[in-house]
Amino acid sequence: MLTARKLISSFFLSNPWLVTAAFLSNIISSLLNIIIPLSIGRFYELVLHDQSVKGRLFDALGVSLDSTTAFFQFFLLLITAKGFMAFADHFLTGVLGERFSRELRERLFRTQLSHSVTTHNLKPAGKYLLRYSGDLVFIQRFITQGTIQFTGDVIFMITSLAVLYSINATLTLILAGGILIAILIILLLSRILRTATLNRRNQRSVLLGFVANRMNAFFTVKSFNREAPEELQYNKRSGKLYDLGIRYYRISSVIQGLLPLLFFGTLAIVLYFISSERVTKPYGIHRSEALDFVLLFLYMQAVIRRILKVNVVWQAGSVSFYKLLRILNLPAEAKAQERELTGIDGRITFDHVSFQFANADAPLFNDLTFTLEPHSIIQVKGKQGAGKSTLLKIIQGVYAPVTGKIFLDEYDYAALAPNDIRRNVTIVSDETPLLGSTVFKAISYSRSVEKKEKAMQALAQVNFRVADSDEENLGFKLDDYGKNLSAGQRRQLMFARAFLTRKKIILLDDALDDLDAETKMVIVKRINRLKEKRTIIIAANNLPPEVRVDLVIQLGEHQNQKQPVSL
Repeated sequence: MLTARKLISSFFLSNPWLVTAAFLSNIISSLLNIIIPLSIGRFYELVLHDQSVKGRLFDALGVSLDSTTAFFQFFLLLITAKGFMAFADHFLTGVLGERFSRELRERLFRTQLSHSVTTHNLKPAGKYLLRYSGDLVFIQRFITQGTIQFTGDVIFMITSLAVLYSINATLTLILAGGILIAILIILLLSRILRTATLNRRNQRSVLLGFVANRMNAFFTVKSFNREAPEELQYNKRSGKLYDLGIRYYRISSVIQGLLPLLFFGTLAIVLYFISSERVTKPYGIHRSEALDFVLLFLYMQAVIRRILKVNVVWQAGSVSFYKLLRILNLPAEAKAQERELTGIDGRITFDHVSFQFANADAPLFNDLTFTLEPHSIIQVKGKQGAGKSTLLKIIQGVYAPVTGKIFLDEYDYAALAPNDIRRNVTIVSDETPLLGSTVFKAISYSRSVEKKEKAMQALAQVNFRVADSDEENLGFKLDDYGKNLSAGQRRQLMFARAFLTRKKIILLDDALDDLDAETKMVIVKRINRLKEKRTIIIAANNLPPEVRVDLVIQLGEHQNQKQPVSL
């Protein structure tokens, strides 16, 4: 099973040079933040001729600066290096985050495409969409701020505390104790914040799913004047999201308010200790020590704040990883290697097949037994809800039977991967909308130039024309799912797409609806000719008399009986 740790470690191992460069640039940039104020200690000695603790610490670096000219030359080199390393740190960390996000979203999309239809339908569209938007952003921050930047900040803090300890051990212990207390308090509040974050983002996905659903049904909303009730439903969900957002910001604002309070509270304790020491032991703490200590402590403020806030980044990233991994760990549909099933004629055999939806109280089919011979046209009839479309999906390998066996010629469906089955089965259905920005891309699987001639022929076979020339027909621009075409034109392209596949079995789900009389007759003639080489199964209660049907299967009369269907 995939975990966040496995995803991150796998990514780091596959990008060793980038990860190393990002970590090193961040660490060097952080260390320069210490060297720069130490170098100012040397300047303090050179100009004021007074001994500075930071100056003595700077001597430990092995750099000898005996004049102000040498100091300014070195200081210019130092700040130039800092500018370059700050650029490298920001750029490399950003690239690392973007690359991780890219690999993750591509993996997420690939994984979602591998799911079965049943698995895919477990979640509404809005929850899938949210994984590509908000969750990937939080995960990217987890990598950049919660891993790379946090590592540099920790090294900076350890080094800084070591420097402060060399200045004054007692004050450093007070400071470390204050930071530790602050971290514990922030951790406790962050646990509460995690629950608020999870609830808020769950509600956001509900709202996003509602919007996606209603926008897809926009014509329904308009047709039935449902603007007011739909707006009311949306506002109720939006109000709930608002309330959860207020709770989230109430907790996060407490954390934000505590950060400066804890930081400057620790500073106040340090200052009080310095003041007390000066009263009891006037010479116990040198003035330069006190000044150096406070200045370096103030310089650490930004890093301390980031360290105290990093738990929020971790919490948000953990929630996102949890939600993303729930999708990535869903079972994938079995997939076979690219291969051809040899000797396929297109015979479909049902042997005592039963099927029941997971949430249904009774089987939809029970004990179906029949054989659909190749080179024939089979009509599947039945009242509404009898399962005509479901039967086609079972033949297509989208659904698997609960009991019984199905055979494609001599091949047992149970021994085949669904993609093996679908290499031999194509379908025309409203549930398989057009995908592609042009007519050619919508009907051609390979979309290669060599396919254009056959694509033109397929358009002619379904009587499709929206432009004067064949090339213009193929290049005609389509909106999403071909919504800028009429329902009949979209259906024509679905037929063209199916005919281009040259698969042995063609499934038609009420596919002759929406076609004008002339086009319907053109396609019926094409279907009658295709049955010489194909098995054609049509789910429809009414067909034109010109369709040369060889067999009729009536659903709804036999599925509750414990004997084979009589043909």
